[in-house]
Amino acid sequence: LIAGDFLDGVQNDVALLEPYKNIESTYGTYGILGNHDMVVYPKRLQDKNTNLQKSITSLAQALNKLNITILRQELTTLTIGDTAIEVAGIDDIVVGRGDAETALQNSKPEIPTLLLTHNPSVIRNQVVQQKVDLVLAGHTHGGQIALPFIGPLSSLPTSIGQKYDQGVFQWNDTTQLAITRGLGETLLRARFWVPPEIMVLNLIPESSE
Repeated sequence: LIAGDFLDGVQNDVALLEPYKNIESTYGTYGILGNHDMVVYPKRLQDKNTNLQKSITSLAQALNKLNITILRQELTTLTIGDTAIEVAGIDDIVVGRGDAETALQNSKPEIPTLLLTHNPSVIRNQVVQQKVDLVLAGHTHGGQIALPFIGPLSSLPTSIGQKYDQGVFQWNDTTQLAITRGLGETLLRARFWVPPEIMVLNLIPESSE
């Protein structure tokens, strides 16, 4: 699962994403579009008189060709062994048209549901809290620059507070939130006390605890 921001900067091109085609996954690779995918990168294509939405669509199509299924207000059901899991995904909720209600409209309450989003602020959505077991997000970079015991030195680009910078949180009785600090940087090409990560989550059925 890839939580968006594949490209950052008007000089970048989809050709840089070719290594993604080497990812091997038993059940498929799924992703969503982040704010940089939906604003910064399309500016490059708009210089060629391509409108914003067509630019965004072209990036999603390029990622699909690399065997990454981009979920845009969509839900899919995976069967893992004898267990069904729903994976929903939405566009960025700030600069895009992220719509959790549409993505989750056909979700089944008896099936565990994961929501892949770029911005973790979507956790405040009441429909998300009612229908989603685990929200998976990025966007914060963990603060990118942090100090021990103090945490991120800059304000996080979310509406849920500084303490939700990275890690796994129990949001309410039924919904958890996992925020990865991701692999890259933005603006300042540096990280301090916030190393890049690929988050590995073990999903344990409630009956097995």
